[in-house]
Amino acid sequence: MHRPNYGSTPYDWLYELPDHDLEALEYGLHELIRQRPSAFSVFKAHSMREAIECILFDRQQSRRRYA
Repeated sequence: MHRPNYGSTPYDWLYELPDHDLEALEYGLHELIRQRPSAFSVFKAHSMREAIECILFDRQQSRRRYA
């Protein structure tokens, strides 16, 4: 997992979603990618999935730090 590249679309609004919604969105993006839509859609889906993975990882690390 790596952080999204600089210059990619910001997904600041994802931080407002709870973990279960992020996980559901990540699963939906995974299913979208499996259907092989247009190249642009695949690129955007991968970019958003990476952002979601980073947010979930950061939250998990924060919980460990404060536990």
